[in-house]
Amino acid sequence: MPWTAQVINGDSWLSIISGSSGTDSGTIQVSFTENTSTSSRIGTIRVTATGASGSPKDVTVTQAGTGGVQQYNLITNVQGSISLNPSGGVYDSGTQIELTANASSGWHFVGWEGDITGSTNPITITMNSDKSVTANFVVTYTLSTSVSPSGGGSVTKSPNKSSYNYNESVQLTANASSGYTFSNWSGYASGSSNPTTINMTTNKSVTANFTASKPTVSIAAIDPSAAEPADNGSFIVSRTGSICFLSDRYQRPSDLLGYFSCPATRKKSLE
Repeated sequence: MPWTAQVINGDSWLSIISGSSGTDSGTIQVSFTENTSTSSRIGTIRVTATGASGSPKDVTVTQAGTGGVQQYNLITNVQGSISLNPSGGVYDSGTQIELTANASSGWHFVGWEGDITGSTNPITITMNSDKSVTANFVVTYTLSTSVSPSGGGSVTKSPNKSSYNYNESVQLTANASSGYTFSNWSGYASGSSNPTTINMTTNKSVTANFTASKPTVSIAAIDPSAAEPADNGSFIVSRTGSICFLSDRYQRPSDLLGYFSCPATRKKSLE
């Protein structure tokens, strides 16, 4: 009696390689792909002999799982780099992976997206399925400050950081040293507003310019009849007629600081 055999369930992994038909008796040979799952799977082969009692007859083929562990892929995308610990890219189910975002020069890490979120760095992910993770970075800029003249004062930045994100605002404050006053800004800032604010759109440098304050000097008045200069230790006042001249005693006599009408009182304050 003729018969035929065909796979009616599991044909994605089970196939008949010989014995798909015959007469009376015969042998059916099958092939199958590896079962990488931890679970067994079942296929069915149906044998049909027209007119035979009990036809068709279904034969069950059970393939056990490999007993191995399911593995998953971890795909990463970056503008800088991501370090994986342990390294690899394909991991057993349940493996915990530590991801560290490493910014390239001039860039700053701002957060994760994909199968993890937030900005914690490094961060840990558990491999229970295929994963895809992206580390996001933004370009950063540096801000350098200086003063003129040296020793004239200082500049404070708020916030005070080594680098700044694009368009981030930074407040600059000029702090004059004793004997100096703030004059103005130069470089990527201008004007005399203090403090002043700049937005970071490129690497920038700013200079705070200071001016030495005019000294206030208290000197002994000169006797109108005196011929010798009066000396208060730092400044010398000399007289020519009714005009008095102020000079620095540590400079040449010709290096005058100013002049004024000789005072009639015993003391006078000059600026």
